[in-house]
Amino acid sequence: MNNQRIFQDDKEWEAALEADVAAAGGPQVVGHILWPHLDPITAGKKASNAANPKQRQEFTPKEIRRIKSLARAAAGRSQLHAVESGELDCEIKWTTLEEKIELANQGLAAAMESMQGQLAQVQRWLAEINKQRANR
Repeated sequence: MNNQRIFQDDKEWEAALEADVAAAGGPQVVGHILWPHLDPITAGKKASNAANPKQRQEFTPKEIRRIKSLARAAAGRSQLHAVESGELDCEIKWTTLEEKIELANQGLAAAMESMQGQLAQVQRWLAEINKQRANR
């Protein structure tokens, strides 16, 4: 796999990847999480090789997303996230599980309110139909 990055400074990105792997517990821990079917030593070597740009082994995009998540869970932030946000000239906010639950609850409340309004409209239409039938 040949990862083509959009970043101007691959060295900075590579350093951020190494920092995230370290923050997540090091190559052996990360490797064992990414590849639980491998023994921890082999998985650690595979992760170490994948983090080294001089090696053929590379992390997949899905594995990189997982590493960012592991780093954030362990250290409260991801260096890769910071580098990517800076290069893309944007700010991306991590949301906590509690914030996701609150947003979901707000969405459900809005949906329920909308459904109640639609139900009231249907009830008005049914009342009108029944009134028309009674007048025949």
